[in-house]
Amino acid sequence: MQAQTNPHPPLSRVLLLDAVTCAAMGLLLVALAGTIAAITAIPEPLLWWAGALLFPVALLIFITWRIRPSPYGMVAFIIVGNIGWTLASVILAFSSIIQPNMLGTGFLLGQALVVIGFIIAEIRALRAPIPA
Repeated sequence: MQAQTNPHPPLSRVLLLDAVTCAAMGLLLVALAGTIAAITAIPEPLLWWAGALLFPVALLIFITWRIRPSPYGMVAFIIVGNIGWTLASVILAFSSIIQPNMLGTGFLLGQALVVIGFIIAEIRALRAPIPA
């Protein structure tokens, strides 16, 4: 029996990188919430819960990566989640809700830019022609 390959290899690579990055960021936020809070003026509970939320998200992306071919509906769901994360990050960066300092604003916007990169890469990979 031959292993089924993903007809979208670039999508497979992007999903794996998204899952690994998500898990790493989750670990960073959970393990260092207090330190990051002290440096960024972002509330520690917000950092910890955001990090904890990233673990099931990383698992979902990893499962989607493992399925060959990756289901378009699941990839679209991941893209929508990434858009939501980005919007929330930008809103929090400039809101009076949490009042991050300059480093906190940079932290929120920096990770939002990384997630925008994943959004763009995932959309491009979905649109790429399937190799024959």
